[in-house]
Amino acid sequence: MKKLLLTLLIGLCVLGMSSPAMAVIIPPSTTSTGALVPISVGQTPILPVLNISFTGINAANQTKFSGLLTQEVYSNATGLLFVYKFSNDPSPAGTIRDNIYSLTTTDFSGFITDVDAEGQAGDWTLRRTSSSTVGFDNLQGGVTPGSTTQWLWIQTNAKSYTMGTTNLIDGATATVNTYAPATPEPSSLMLLGMGILGLFGLGKRRKI
Repeated sequence: MKKLLLTLLIGLCVLGMSSPAMAVIIPPSTTSTGALVPISVGQTPILPVLNISFTGINAANQTKFSGLLTQEVYSNATGLLFVYKFSNDPSPAGTIRDNIYSLTTTDFSGFITDVDAEGQAGDWTLRRTSSSTVGFDNLQGGVTPGSTTQWLWIQTNAKSYTMGTTNLIDGATATVNTYAPATPEPSSLMLLGMGILGLFGLGKRRKI
């Protein structure tokens, strides 16, 4: 009976640590990029790479810009590193498309973040507010049609991920579903707490 109880309590601890209700825990990985350094050839993202087309349409139903957003996620000693790159499609014949000025996301509330851009001096200004917004604003008049950005990095202390959104902004806003950091839900933390308290109680009973 005691062995069964011990197995059950250990199971609660494991369940609490590894199965958050709305987040997927990243397993230990040997992949390491280091914090805020260029991604090297041969390093492998820990999640499937996202390549998502987007279109910015204004209130007058006019297409202001379109392009492709790429997102990769790496694991290192600090936590999860989210990296972004996007292109601005060339203007179709007979039209003039807008530059894209900003990439922003509001999915990083409650996490320690470090924000940078590859070769960013003079190219980007980086915004990290006290709330949840992380933003990259182009200082060269925006990313012109037919251009592609360098990598934009957000290093976090997160150990797990969920899905969130990223915005591309000019005279319109295009919203893309992307990976975002996540924390274990309260139900998972409760399971972990129950398991720990149970093991503590079992240990005290043995000493009596």
